[in-house]
Amino acid sequence: LPLKSTEDRHSEATMKQRFFDVRGRAGVGRWTPAPPKPQQQEQPLRRQRKTLRSTTRRLKAVGDYVVAGDIGGTNARFECWQLGKGKEKELVLRKKYPTASFGTFIDALLQFESDFKFEVGADDFEKPKSAAFAAAGVVNAHKLCKMTNLNWTISANEVQTKARWRRARVLNDFEAVGYGVLALEDESAASNGEHHHLIHSAPVSPKEPKVVLGPGTGFGQAQIFWNEKTENYKCFPSEGAHGDFAPRGPDQRALSEFIEKQKGYCELEHVSISAKLFLFPNFSRPIAL
Repeated sequence: LPLKSTEDRHSEATMKQRFFDVRGRAGVGRWTPAPPKPQQQEQPLRRQRKTLRSTTRRLKAVGDYVVAGDIGGTNARFECWQLGKGKEKELVLRKKYPTASFGTFIDALLQFESDFKFEVGADDFEKPKSAAFAAAGVVNAHKLCKMTNLNWTISANEVQTKARWRRARVLNDFEAVGYGVLALEDESAASNGEHHHLIHSAPVSPKEPKVVLGPGTGFGQAQIFWNEKTENYKCFPSEGAHGDFAPRGPDQRALSEFIEKQKGYCELEHVSISAKLFLFPNFSRPIAL
């Protein structure tokens, strides 16, 4: 039998003494402790599984939910993270939706919210505390973006009024990429190049300008400069890919004329990798850009 605490032994001795005092002498009756309380019935199996799932997921992160979104011309990607104490965080859900499947950005966002609610369960679901969306287009005051290659408008005010999320900000997609590049570890410290690949090595000069280029549906660009006042880098997104394409040589001039006949003008983005492969497959003349 398990050992009883001093408090338990004292309680039983008091009960016995009161019983003997009432009877006048010992042995008239037999003292028996109160019957134990009935055990609570076991939870239904479904509830047990849900509790286990929630407990397992919340071992580290028990704080607010936050959402990050990468909205491109072809796909809309969302991630929901749960913040914990200190710097602890845990990925709750990651989803990718084809933008062609939704009429508006809010439609895609509400689909992600529905999937997020299903993932965590109705009892554990809470609206995200804050959200940030990186969008491919010119962003006005971190609140509004009319996307360049997609008929979508991303509005922080709509996220708050229609989805009823508490806080939302909109960034140019390559502004977000630029700050992400700054967060990358050195190639030697990364997980065997899991997140990025070093093309060729060169010495890195501290506080020097950096540039980020990304051919995709369009051709994103950003420049990063050191700010002496804040003692940190500041990222400046650019729409430079929409500048005029300046051809050199007969092959590039032929490509420029070919595109101008179809679209009326030729900009740098039109001759980026994805555009050259998919938008102008009938241009068979070999070119060197």
